[in-house]
Amino acid sequence: MNRIRPEKIEVRNTKEKDFDGIARLCGKVYPGTPSWGPPQLSSHLAVYPEGQFVAVEKATGEIVGMAA
Repeated sequence: MNRIRPEKIEVRNTKEKDFDGIARLCGKVYPGTPSWGPPQLSSHLAVYPEGQFVAVEKATGEIVGMAA
């Protein structure tokens, strides 16, 4: 796994546009386990939007971390 320097990462609240990237990340971290889909992620945002975060690599826009 590549190491990314902290200054190259943005941590922010999750947005709906992040859902595909979150699913890809979960597939890498938890192979063989169904990842969260739009219904689950939308529910999280609706119930507690200020508690949903993503870490985004600034140069590529890739989701490299998440917390819910």
